[in-house]
Amino acid sequence: MGLWCGFDCGLDVSLLRGRRRFRNYKSALEARGRVTKATRVRVEKAKTLMLSQVPVDYTVQSLSPIIPIADWRVFPIAAVPKPMEPTEVRPVSDHTKSGLKAATVDTRLKHTLTAVEDVQREFQFAYSMVVGDVDAAYPLLPLAWWIWPYFMFCWFDVREDDDSVDSAMFLYMHICGDFGTSGFPGTFKIFFTDVVVNMARSMAILTLPMPVFVDDMALIGAVTPRLEKEWDDFKAFLRSIGVPMKELKERLASTFQLMLGFWWDSIQRTRTLDSKKLDQYLEMFRMFSRSSALSLTQMQSCAGRMQRSILTLPPGAACMLASIYALMSGLTLGFQKRRVSKAVREDLVAISDLLQLNMGRGYFSYDQFSRAPDVWTDASKSARYTGGGYVSRCGAFRWWRYGSSAARQPIDFLEGDAVVLCVEDLGPGWYRCVVPIHLDNTSFERSATKGRSRAQRLNDLLRRLFALSLKFECIFEFHWLSTHDNVHADALSREGGEQWFWDHVYEDQIWLPGPARRHPQCGHSRCLGKGESSDVAGDHPRKTAPEFVMAVAFPRASVFDGLPAAMQASVQSFMDTRLSESSGRTVRAALGHWHPVCDKFGWPRLILSDDPSRGGKLASFVMTMAEDTNLSYGSISNYVWGLRAHMKAKGQVDPVFGVYDWADFMMSVHVKTWTVGEPRRAVPLDLLRRALQAVNLSVFWEVQMAFFICTYLFG
Repeated sequence: MGLWCGFDCGLDVSLLRGRRRFRNYKSALEARGRVTKATRVRVEKAKTLMLSQVPVDYTVQSLSPIIPIADWRVFPIAAVPKPMEPTEVRPVSDHTKSGLKAATVDTRLKHTLTAVEDVQREFQFAYSMVVGDVDAAYPLLPLAWWIWPYFMFCWFDVREDDDSVDSAMFLYMHICGDFGTSGFPGTFKIFFTDVVVNMARSMAILTLPMPVFVDDMALIGAVTPRLEKEWDDFKAFLRSIGVPMKELKERLASTFQLMLGFWWDSIQRTRTLDSKKLDQYLEMFRMFSRSSALSLTQMQSCAGRMQRSILTLPPGAACMLASIYALMSGLTLGFQKRRVSKAVREDLVAISDLLQLNMGRGYFSYDQFSRAPDVWTDASKSARYTGGGYVSRCGAFRWWRYGSSAARQPIDFLEGDAVVLCVEDLGPGWYRCVVPIHLDNTSFERSATKGRSRAQRLNDLLRRLFALSLKFECIFEFHWLSTHDNVHADALSREGGEQWFWDHVYEDQIWLPGPARRHPQCGHSRCLGKGESSDVAGDHPRKTAPEFVMAVAFPRASVFDGLPAAMQASVQSFMDTRLSESSGRTVRAALGHWHPVCDKFGWPRLILSDDPSRGGKLASFVMTMAEDTNLSYGSISNYVWGLRAHMKAKGQVDPVFGVYDWADFMMSVHVKTWTVGEPRRAVPLDLLRRALQAVNLSVFWEVQMAFFICTYLFG
């Protein structure tokens, strides 16, 4: 039906009520000649209709008489360069802004792109690959007539020369597919991959595996003459049904081939990022790691490039994606921004460093690696005993008991920690090996297989495992098995289980011939803290007491005590300039809240050193701000810092020192003043336009404000 009546792209037109129009993007206007050329080609091939001339401003009011229907959309277009054709651009339709993306509700069009995994699986040792691309794939398919009104746009006269400067605008309508419609990749997948390719297979034209990525395809085979013949037959079949191939993008059979932005080498079993892409990725990662905030659009682009970069790293590198995904969580609009977290900065720097070390090259298959002996790990947790253990087919085993602090960790964390300890012990013998690791906890096993986890505690373990895989140059292969089958590691993880282990371990013949190797630290307590060598949980006790406790424990002294008189002025000058301008504003704002509190209770504005009432005064200051619902905890804590900085600048001891329950008090304030953070929304352009139209040109300050608005908006 789609080829007879057109494809509806999964659109529910009942969700597209009303009339809306949008202006074209700067990228399209700057490439006017090339966009005009691309649009002219569509018009000449009857893929797009040129309807009518419209006013230059083409507002909804001026378009309504020209488009005599109740519901329609005029979408904006942008332009992106074509990598293989530097002198050309591809016009892209922004159907997100016009609402078509939100109205695409057909779940049948949702699919998973598996081309990378398919190439990994099929590109066997010494195999060759042919790469091709369908020419103008989306415009091949017609649109259903009832969705045509939502595929209109305004552009210059395509009958003019490409370098024309005529400002006349015309209304165009796509009647065949365009780039930017969210439902079209799924539509084309059904048409080409599910129908056309399978037709060729049913006719025995295609017999070799052929991974497909939208309109890109790669035919893979062991015998080059047969591969080339089958490729020529498939191209002839496509031409016979009206699906042309793009000769410019075709690459002949080779064991070293470019596909999906990677150079695949079936001999070395590696894939390498294209050099241009590698330079672009490194530039972006370095720039974003130094940025203070990123928009959702920037984060999505960065996450996509991070994901592709990770394909050149060992399995487990996906743990570095968790931070960027967490930063994007909750954002829906492209312009919404968030501050770049420390974790994101560290991950961007780490990926950038690793890409420079491996030069964008990594293994896509490990079938040339050796296989290490299997390993089984387990952990158990009960009110009385919490422990872990592992056993390897090579004869090595170990068991341990967790300390009281570590025993409070969730069981999935303990299961992962058992894997970490096993790798630390046995890793030196796994050089260039694939290591099968068997465990019975699905939560950690699935996270480890995926390479990342939403749970930060598991992601910390995965980062540790990834670092160990780089250190020992080995690959981990995780397998789940039932608790009833993991009997030997399970016995070692339980209290008194070593004797049962010795009684039964030889019955199942899981050990290779040779002596058993009992770890010398079997039975030792395992503590998880930063003060311990085995810290992965970060639950360590503090090495030092808080600063205000230290101030009480030691005799108080100041940099001015014992300072020669000749140096006092210089030291004071340095102290007066230690704060930046923004910090000075924070101090002044804090005093603006502090002075009313002093006036209310009759207190002096300076808190003297060792004032016995300083705790109550500071608490009153905080409570007064907490009662103001316009202030969140972030502002309150900043003003407390500003007040403390002011008192120290006046030669007094920090008033917080010696207030032993201050941290608990501020924690409670944090809970009470918690607010949901929401990204700021952009001011609608229509509102700004109406504000500018209302400016009185005879009033200087109104004109000045209008100038600032225009500067910030377009600067």
